[in-house]
Amino acid sequence: MTKHTVFVYGSLKRGFHNNYFLKGEQFLQEAVSDDKFEMWGWGFPFIAVSPSGLPVAGELWSVSNKVLTRLDVLEGIAQGFYRRESRSFSGVQAWVYLVDLPEEPVDSDDERVSRTEVLNWRNRR
Repeated sequence: MTKHTVFVYGSLKRGFHNNYFLKGEQFLQEAVSDDKFEMWGWGFPFIAVSPSGLPVAGELWSVSNKVLTRLDVLEGIAQGFYRRESRSFSGVQAWVYLVDLPEEPVDSDDERVSRTEVLNWRNRR
């Protein structure tokens, strides 16, 4: 069976509402992106590659073809909401769901995006 490594940074992480999509799959490790990104969110996060951004904290998972296909549906790949791209996270190549960097700044007052040395999506409890 083919396995794929996926980096998740928002609602798919352990303890978050969409983690059930990863039920039965293998959690590998917490990881940080080797590239820089901008992150925004309104109930869920999205990230875009940005030379002036920050690394993103998240998790690496090993998933089956079936689960990868379900994640593509969840993330709206066919509709063009996100695209899936291979990037490096803590030295490990993994799929990640990205958006394009907007031409104008995005107004996101979402307090769940922690902008310290690493971008981290956290649940407001």
